[in-house]
Amino acid sequence: MRTSHRLFAPIAVAILTIFGVVGCSSSGNSTGPVTVTVSPSNPSVAVGQMQTFTANVVGGTTPATVTWSVTGAGTIDSSTGVYTAPMSVPATPDTVMAMSQGSTGSAIVNVTASQTLQISPSGPIVPAGASQAFTATAAGNPVGSITWQVNGIPGGDCSVPSGNNATTPCHGTISPTGMFTAPLSPPPGQAAVITALSGTDTGTTSATIQYSSASFTSNGSTGQYAIQYSGSAFPSAIAQGGPFNLVGSISTSGASNQNTGNITGGEVDISTFDFGISPATAITGGQYTINPQDGRGSMTITMTSSNTPSITSLTLQFVLTTNQHGLVIEFDTLATGSGTIDAQNTSSFTGSLAGNYVFSYSGLDPTLVPMFGAGAFTANGGSIPVSPTNAPTNTQDIVDAAFDPAVFTNDVTLSGFYTTAIDANGRGTLSMSSTTLNTITTTTAPINFSFYMIDQTHAVMVETDSTVTTPLLFGQIYSAPASPTALASGIAFTAGGSSGGNNFNPYVIGGVFGLTTNATNSSITSGLLDINTSGGSQVATAITGGTYTNSLASGNVPGRFTLSITNSKGTIEFGAYTTSINTALLVQIDTNTDGSTGTAYQQSSPPTNLTGAFATNLTGVASNKQKTFSFEQDATGEVVLATNSGAPVINSGTLDLNSGASGPVTLPINPAKSTFGTPAGNRGTAVLSTGSGPFSITYYLVSPTTALFIDTDSTRVANGIFLDQF
Repeated sequence: MRTSHRLFAPIAVAILTIFGVVGCSSSGNSTGPVTVTVSPSNPSVAVGQMQTFTANVVGGTTPATVTWSVTGAGTIDSSTGVYTAPMSVPATPDTVMAMSQGSTGSAIVNVTASQTLQISPSGPIVPAGASQAFTATAAGNPVGSITWQVNGIPGGDCSVPSGNNATTPCHGTISPTGMFTAPLSPPPGQAAVITALSGTDTGTTSATIQYSSASFTSNGSTGQYAIQYSGSAFPSAIAQGGPFNLVGSISTSGASNQNTGNITGGEVDISTFDFGISPATAITGGQYTINPQDGRGSMTITMTSSNTPSITSLTLQFVLTTNQHGLVIEFDTLATGSGTIDAQNTSSFTGSLAGNYVFSYSGLDPTLVPMFGAGAFTANGGSIPVSPTNAPTNTQDIVDAAFDPAVFTNDVTLSGFYTTAIDANGRGTLSMSSTTLNTITTTTAPINFSFYMIDQTHAVMVETDSTVTTPLLFGQIYSAPASPTALASGIAFTAGGSSGGNNFNPYVIGGVFGLTTNATNSSITSGLLDINTSGGSQVATAITGGTYTNSLASGNVPGRFTLSITNSKGTIEFGAYTTSINTALLVQIDTNTDGSTGTAYQQSSPPTNLTGAFATNLTGVASNKQKTFSFEQDATGEVVLATNSGAPVINSGTLDLNSGASGPVTLPINPAKSTFGTPAGNRGTAVLSTGSGPFSITYYLVSPTTALFIDTDSTRVANGIFLDQF
C-alpha cells in the first residue's frame, strides 16, 4: 500500500473517472415512482391471431402483480397478457395496457388483414438463443411445401452478431421445417418477422426476442469477456476514498431457458490507493442475473486476494447492448466506478500486440495531482523501440499540474517493452519509459501496466506499480491506421478532467463541429461547445473557428494531430490520436485547465434522431446543494425513446446508480416529467427525471445508434453515452 502519500479529498479521485467510458429486477433499493414497460411495444398482429405481451415493473413491491386490459376491438387475458386480435381490421390501432401498483404501461397493436397462411404460434416471446418451432396452415389444414424466412431472408440472416460491438442486425435463423433459433441479443425493434411461403400463399408473425443468460455468452452457452472500470473507494474507517481501478477477464456460462448464469473463472488486476495492488488475481466463481426485457443485470464475482484487508468479492451492475458489449458499474458499498465489458476474441491472444497503436490514460501522479496522457507507439515482437528523431513513430502528450509548465507535448523519447506470451485470459504486461515519465516519477525505472486483450485492435490497461514514486494510472489501447488518417466531416466529442484551481475541480466538455479537409489538415467551419465545471458552465457557445492539423515536420509523429477549437472565450487545444475505428483519443494540452482526456467520434452523414431502446452510462462527480462536499456517482441503465409528431420522447427507463454519498440505488425514470428535445445541429438537451432528482444532459449525435452526452446540472459534473440495444 502507498501509505506514505498524504491524505486527499475524495473529489480528487472522482474527477479521474469522468471520462472512463469511451453499458428480473436488479439488486439495490428502489425509490421514486413505479414504472411499467410493456414488450413488445408496437407489434403488428393479423386478424384473429394472438400476441403475448410481458411487463417489466421497476420500483414498488416485489413480486409485482400485473393486470392486463385493452382498449379497442381486440381482447386480452387479464392475468397472462395474451392478446387476441379482432376478426376484422379496426379503424384505429388497439392499445394494450399493463397496470401495477397504480402505474400503467402500454403498447400499440397494429391489426393487419387476414393472411392465406396462418402461422402457429402467433406472436410468441422467444428468449435469446432459444429455439421455437413454427407451423403453417391454410384454413386449418396442413400445408405441404413451405419456404421459411426470417425478416425476408430464406433461412434467416444470422444467430449472433459477428465481431466486438457489432452493429449489423441479426434476427435469427430458421430451418426448412420451421425451427427458429433466436439471436443472442434482441434485434432492432426486439422482433424477428417469421414468414411462411407456399406457392402464392403467405403468412407472417413476429417473434419478440428477449434477453436471457445466453445473452452473456459468445455461443449460447459459454463466453469470455474483458472487463474494465475506474472509480474510487468509499470513505470508511479503513479507506480514504482513493482510486479504485480494475481490469480483467471473466468466463461465463448461461442458457437460453434461464435468466441466471454463472461466472466460472477468470482473472483481474486491481489497483487501489487504499487496498494496494492485486495483480493477476484469480476469479473463483460468481453468478449473474439478466432482466429479460431491458438487458440490465447484476453480477457477483468472488476471487482470491493476498491484500489486507482482502477484497474477496465484488458486486457489479451492467446493461447489455449485444452479447458482445455492455456497460458496467461497481454496485456495492466498497467502491463505485464505471466501465465496459467486451467479448474477447481468444484466437487473437497468440499474436499479442503487433503494429501501430494509440493509447490514453489518466490518474494521479506520485504527489497525488491529476495526470493525463495520450500517445502512439509501434509494437514489434515485444519491443516498443525508441523512435529515430527524423522519423519517429512513438510519442505522447502528458499533462501534470505538479509541474511548471504542466504540459509536455510530443514526447518522442517514449519506449518500452511488453509480453508476447499472453495467458488464457488475455493478460499481458507492458512497460513504458520516457524522459517525461522519468521527470514525473523522479526515477529511471519504467512505469508498468497489466493489459487484457479484447482482440488485436483493443486492450484495456491498469498501472501495477506499488512504489510511492509511481503514478496510479488507468487507460485504453486501440489499433491505429498504418498511415496518418484524420477524422472527417462532422465530429462529436466529450472529455473530462480537472478545471484547475486547487487541482480537484471536476470538469467536462462536449461539442459538435463540422470540418472542411485539405490533405491532412482541416478547418473547423461551425459548431457548438458546452462546458460544465464545479464553478460554472458555458452552454451552447458558438465555435467560431479552429484547426485539425497533422504536423509532418521533423521530430513530429505523423499519427499525432492537434485539434484547436476557438470560441468567444478563447481557444481549447487537444492532442488527438486517431484509432482504426473512426475515433480519436484526446488529451487537453492548453493551459485553460489542469488537463482532461476524452474521445472524438466521426459522425455518420447525417445522424438521425435516436429511436428505440438504449443502454446508457453516466460517470462523474456530484455534490450536495450547498456544495459543502462532493462524491463520485456512476450509473448504468436503459432509456427507451419513441417519437411523437416526429419529436423524440422518453417512453420508459431505469437507472442503476451508485453514489459515494448513499450507495447503490435503482431509480425508475418518470416519463411524465422527463423530456428529450429534438436535436438542432446534432446537439440536443434532455431531462431524465427520477425519484432522486433530475439528470439534465446535453447530448451529441454520432449516429442512429450512438450519442455522447455531458451532465449540465449545477450539482453534478459528469459525462456519458447512449448505445443502441434494439
